[in-house]
Amino acid sequence: MSVKSIRTPQKALNARFVETVSKPGKYFDGHGLFLRVRPNGGKQWVQRITIRGKRCEIGLGSFPAVPLDTARSVALENRGKALLGGDPLQEKRKASEGMTFEAAVEKYLGSGLIKLDPQPDRCQFDHR
Repeated sequence: MSVKSIRTPQKALNARFVETVSKPGKYFDGHGLFLRVRPNGGKQWVQRITIRGKRCEIGLGSFPAVPLDTARSVALENRGKALLGGDPLQEKRKASEGMTFEAAVEKYLGSGLIKLDPQPDRCQFDHR
């Protein structure tokens, strides 16, 4: 009698299948990772994961940019973080936050690339 894993399907995805599949749908790989194929042919890696008792989906990127082995390793890393009480989705959101306009102005003025004269009609730029 063979031991069947609940977390990994019997037929996990392989690189050739991922490249050639065109039928819209969800194709599961294991550990909550699946390939979502859209009607327009777009392919996106998604991980369904439970973080602090709440089920959510984390986008891992599109297929040509993120190959199967990379998606698997990121999914395992996310799963480990969630099991240890971390929040990989919150980490992803913080990493993708951009700089605010105010912070960009402060950084620019603090860099010394612009020097203001006391006279408001004159401004000198230091071109480096």
